[in-house]
Amino acid sequence: VHPPGGAAALCYVVVLPLRTLGIWYVLCPSLLGTCLLVAIAMITNNLSQARSYPQTLWAGGDPQEQNASSPAKTYFQKFMGAGVPPPPKPTWTNIAFSFLGSFSGVAALGLLHSRLVHVEDPLQLVLLVPPFGAMAVLLFSACKAPLAQPKNAIVGNTIGGLVGWAVVTVTGLLGLDSMVWLTAALAVSMTIAVQELLGVVHPPGGASALCYVVVLPLQSLGCWYVLLTSMLGSCLFVVLAMVINNLSPSRAYPQTSWTRYAPRESDALPPLKAYLKKFMGAGVPTRPRPALKHTAFSLFGSFCGVAALGLLHFALAEVEDPLQFVLLVPPFGAMGVLLFSSYKAPLAQPKN
Repeated sequence: VHPPGGAAALCYVVVLPLRTLGIWYVLCPSLLGTCLLVAIAMITNNLSQARSYPQTLWAGGDPQEQNASSPAKTYFQKFMGAGVPPPPKPTWTNIAFSFLGSFSGVAALGLLHSRLVHVEDPLQLVLLVPPFGAMAVLLFSACKAPLAQPKNAIVGNTIGGLVGWAVVTVTGLLGLDSMVWLTAALAVSMTIAVQELLGVVHPPGGASALCYVVVLPLQSLGCWYVLLTSMLGSCLFVVLAMVINNLSPSRAYPQTSWTRYAPRESDALPPLKAYLKKFMGAGVPTRPRPALKHTAFSLFGSFCGVAALGLLHFALAEVEDPLQFVLLVPPFGAMGVLLFSSYKAPLAQPKN
């Protein structure tokens, strides 16, 4: 399971110029861009003594224990994986609920979008934007993950929209708007930094920031992109996630409580009351905010990754080309958050 995959699917549907790529969209940007970001994630993450990426092994077997070795050998040994076992495959029931939830969420956004915006309107991507593909994967397939909780989803995605709008505005005022690779790298890396400082890391927020940079029609929305697309869309998705996920006896969303107080234990409740009680949260404690050193590495790695994609993109494609989003597409904003900020998560491992 990998949230940016949902963004990649929705991106092909709603960003119309990408459809002219046809099957090549699967190979470039989806496959090639992913391989590049994973390689950069291994190079930059493993520079930190506190980090090791990937967490899972490339091949089966146990990690080899080795004595103290040179720094270079220790660094390259991390590339083989830390030996963390992968999570088990989900059951068919879980897959069915994930399908039902993600379909309902994206369909609801699409229907609301079609009622608010005419197809011929240049601002036709007001609600149905690629980041919500990644959010659908998180909220309906990985609903127990800390990254998928309501505070992370709503605040984290809104931060992405706000940072994307602010970076585009500032670079435009400084006359740097032609350096799209720089604007994109700053938008994603600064989104990660702000999310980590506030303790609301959410991968689709990186996609929201990058989406505002590279999907040019969205820039005419200005600050309304932050309020209408990023925040309103996130709120709708969180509500749908609570309604649908909690229909399953094995699911409880959100995991964290809305207040500081743990939920009170109670006796067996009737089905309706037990269902509604899930809306208050399962009482799982929130994760502590990362240290500033961790945030510095996250910012450094994500900036390098997105900047490298942008530079390669403009080296391969002409700016005037209608397929100018060959490598620099919104899903890689979400992937940047996962690979450089939440590199330990099962969702962030190379196979995923």
